[in-house]
Amino acid sequence: PGQPFFAVYAPIAGHHPYELPGGGPSPFGKETDKQRYLSDLYRGDLALGRLLARLRQDGILERTLVVVDGDHGEAFLQHPGNIAHSLHVYEENVHVPLYVVLPARLAPERQLVAPQLASLTDVAPTILDLLGVELPRGFRGRSLLAPLSRPQRFFADHARTRLGLRHGRYKLLVERESNTALLFDLRRDPDEQRDISARHPERVRRYRRDLERWARAQRRWLETAGTSLAKR
Repeated sequence: PGQPFFAVYAPIAGHHPYELPGGGPSPFGKETDKQRYLSDLYRGDLALGRLLARLRQDGILERTLVVVDGDHGEAFLQHPGNIAHSLHVYEENVHVPLYVVLPARLAPERQLVAPQLASLTDVAPTILDLLGVELPRGFRGRSLLAPLSRPQRFFADHARTRLGLRHGRYKLLVERESNTALLFDLRRDPDEQRDISARHPERVRRYRRDLERWARAQRRWLETAGTSLAKR
């Protein structure tokens, strides 16, 4: 009691087969996978609410930084063959919520929406920045308190290697095995249904070069990290 603490709450709600243990309300129904999924998320929200209510009851919440995020989205065949979350890098797979709820002494007077693209690798640097703690060497992300826009990159390699890059309104998807690339304008086409790569060949080439460099660098970094861990 009275000492700083760090806690992670990671519910299983929202994972297949979308049957959260313990029962509870199902306001979105139980007929389909998506209905059960949404009802699972609802019950996960209820559990989070109970946790925050207890922190408030104990007088802890007003001096606690709370970060709420999702580790992945969930697909329900919005695109052919795209189910669950690890096969593709469409928006339904990678677009997740991120809320940073500041304690009263740090909170602004109104809710703010950060305009820049963010990655979950930016969460830890942002927490440390808010707490005034220096960022350790080797962290892959950066604090979101600096409103600097930069591309975000991601990949999936469950069955095939798929790379993705998001830069402002544009998003490129690359499938290594078939050597195909799809470009979407998310401002006009948020559901990623209209490939515009043929109209922007130079943008596609630039993004693909960037993605391939990033993928090689990530592989080297992972191999180095693995070797370092093996030596310990």
